Amino acid sequence: MTQRKTKISREVVLYSGYNKLSIQVSLGGLSFCIVNCTNNSIVSYQEFPVLDENPSPLAVELTLKKAIASTEISKYRFKEVKLLFKNEKTTIVPKDLFDEKELLSYLRFNSRVIESDFLAFDEIPNTDLVNVYVAWKNLIDYAKKQFDTLQYRHYNSILIEHYIRSNSTKHETILKMVLDTNNFVLLAVNNKNLEYINSFSYRTKEDLVYFVLFCLEQLELNPAKTIIEVFGKTDMNDDRYKMLYSYIKNIRISNLVLPIPYDTVYTKEDPIYDTTPIDALL
Repeated sequence: MTQRKTKISREVVLYSGYNKLSIQVSLGGLSFCIVNCTNNSIVSYQEFPVLDENPSPLAVELTLKKAIASTEISKYRFKEVKLLFKNEKTTIVPKDLFDEKELLSYLRFNSRVIESDFLAFDEIPNTDLVNVYVAWKNLIDYAKKQFDTLQYRHYNSILIEHYIRSNSTKHETILKMVLDTNNFVLLAVNNKNLEYINSFSYRTKEDLVYFVLFCLEQLELNPAKTIIEVFGKTDMNDDRYKMLYSYIKNIRISNLVLPIPYDTVYTKEDPIYDTTPIDALL
């Protein structure tokens, strides 16, 4: 298993019980992020890919077990542990139309779900929105056995909360894309309102461009005028970026700004591309 190397801060050892842990899981892999509450800093971040040729929730669970066994995570007592699900089986429901008994019906509008799927929902702070999604019960059960405390949320819920809170534009729709190796999330935000969000898997840069242009068409936005801010694993030399730019001229790669600093002994040899695991703990 490939593991990112990181130093564990002295504070983690001295103030065990004053740390927060987020575990982000997807079919592509998982990450651990530890934030120290005493000095409000990132003290550890590690990523582990799912190496199974046919990834599944069971393969993710196996990767999680190996990751915990190969790190010092199990030695610490955490004040808070959050399990973040990053998958495409999710949908947004207005709060005034939400009925907890209808979770399966909501998801069936845009996802393949079955009655045995474990369904969950997040009420998103400072909005009138509820995120309904499929959570992987096997991972919840395993994590509950490993940690004294556990909360779980969907990745998109954290994104929506963060971008609505931080967005300052008025009367203009801005698209925000969080780009990963084989998936991305696209949000449309206007002022403090969410107009659109969806998650996509892709294999080629052509797939990526197709999905983005399709979303623009659905939102009736002009590719020549619409601003897209891209976060994640990309730069101006990336073929994906170059192809997107050939269709969308107002595309910007946003510099990552960490919401809290690194601990002074944190190794920066493997940069963090996505602040969502950190945002979930703040």
